[in-house]
Amino acid sequence: MDECAEISRSEQGLFVVDHDDDDLIIAKPLLKIAVGNQGRVVGEKPHRQAVIDHERRPNARPEQHTNPHREQEQVVPDAVKEQHKKRGEQPKVNRFKFRTFRQMNAKNLTAYFNERFPLVNMVLFAVLFGTVYSVAGFCWPAFDTTAFSGREVWGMVAVVSFFFRLRVFDEQKDYALDAVNHPQRVLQSGRVTLKQLRALSLAGGVVELAWSVAMGTPTLLGWVLAVAYSLLMRYEFFAGRYLARRLVLYALTHLLIMPLVIGWVWSAYAPNYGLTDPLWLLAALSLLGGFSFEIARKLHAPEAERERIDSYSKAMGYSPAIGTVLLVLLLGVAVQYYLLTLLGAGAGAFVLIGLLYVLTLLVYGYALRKPQEKTLKLAERLVSLSLVFSYLSVILAVNL
Repeated sequence: MDECAEISRSEQGLFVVDHDDDDLIIAKPLLKIAVGNQGRVVGEKPHRQAVIDHERRPNARPEQHTNPHREQEQVVPDAVKEQHKKRGEQPKVNRFKFRTFRQMNAKNLTAYFNERFPLVNMVLFAVLFGTVYSVAGFCWPAFDTTAFSGREVWGMVAVVSFFFRLRVFDEQKDYALDAVNHPQRVLQSGRVTLKQLRALSLAGGVVELAWSVAMGTPTLLGWVLAVAYSLLMRYEFFAGRYLARRLVLYALTHLLIMPLVIGWVWSAYAPNYGLTDPLWLLAALSLLGGFSFEIARKLHAPEAERERIDSYSKAMGYSPAIGTVLLVLLLGVAVQYYLLTLLGAGAGAFVLIGLLYVLTLLVYGYALRKPQEKTLKLAERLVSLSLVFSYLSVILAVNL
């Protein structure tokens, strides 16, 4: 044992001692603990496990200040190395094995997906695939004459997998903060681990790659471009501190992944990438819809704001944030109307989209007069419903 850390009550009852990819250790007040070379608690058992950034660990040696999300390399003790050296053997170091999958608990994984990547999200991303597939088929009917088949189901799974990996990236980035703000979550409570989520996202990546290769070189290039941009998102464009202070800019830089995903799917069903007006309209629709939903879900009544949790109502002001949601939604409605006109949609789609917007406008208007969290949650559901229907109306316009 190299160092000892004593926890005082001035730390509000919690003190971070250690972190790795799967857990973090927060010690009890006034608990004296011993910390070894790797920063691990080797004394009394802590009372809670979660995750924290290595840089917040006061007892970490300088060389230990590494990326908290990088897989820690297993350290083999010198004594063990010597024993293996005498026998002419190499000490074994555990690497990623398929036992990561075997250790997964179906009940805990189901709880995680219900909490952080529910079925409704998967259905939305599958509908997004169907929207792009339908419009591309409308624009280029002679390019791909095969009917909807298992190949398209494969593509839907690939798109859902892509967005799941984005969720895993977010979990890695926000792991430490969520351990403080949301310790009850399935991931933060240790019921699933980041290693398991990464393994699932890696398996999904193989599915995406295989589908892209099967659909041809343009699709493969589209996937590579989308993955490359998602990796920049994972590392916050190497400007995390700058973007963290600018919530709207942060959201816009991350939402640009939507047009790239649409371009990836579009390239599978259009000749020579098929850069036509409907593609740009779909890209704009996804960007505007995603931005309006992003603001709506992080908009809170003044009394519901929390100190360590960002929101657009804090960053922009309560009324300006509501006004921004309504403005972005209105721009989305305009793009939707233009796209439906090109597709020859019936009057019913236009009427329903307009009614949804008016209803959302009325609910947000009431929330301006009487700020209440339940009213904002209702408005958020209406925004998400508008997003879903914007895609469904396109599919119906093409196929009915």
